[in-house]
Amino acid sequence: MKGKQSQCGASAFGFLCYTLAGVFTIMVLYKILPAYLENYSVKSIISSLDDRSDIHDARVRDVRGWINKGFLINGIRDIPEDAIKVRKKGDFLVADVNYERRVDLISNIDIVITFENSWKIKQQ
Repeated sequence: MKGKQSQCGASAFGFLCYTLAGVFTIMVLYKILPAYLENYSVKSIISSLDDRSDIHDARVRDVRGWINKGFLINGIRDIPEDAIKVRKKGDFLVADVNYERRVDLISNIDIVITFENSWKIKQQ
């Protein structure tokens, strides 16, 4: 017969702690996952610029317009206009979309997520 010392298992308090940790993790994922999915769309919009046939002759205004059109098609409305920087740097055309997303977690506790996306192509 085994004694009480060899028995193991979660107590009611331990089970409660595991449950609270699991619920908190699911809640955090539920809140921040949309921000990461939005950034995935931003990355795909920027990387799709490489597939354009007229990209090597494009101007800064054209690239900015293509990025904004991609945002409109994908329903991305929360990125401020000044977060999109398109410029000519030597022989390269460079686009940066750097922004931060602030997500309310609990009451007055926020999660700040910073996204930095860059794209570069050599002009002809």
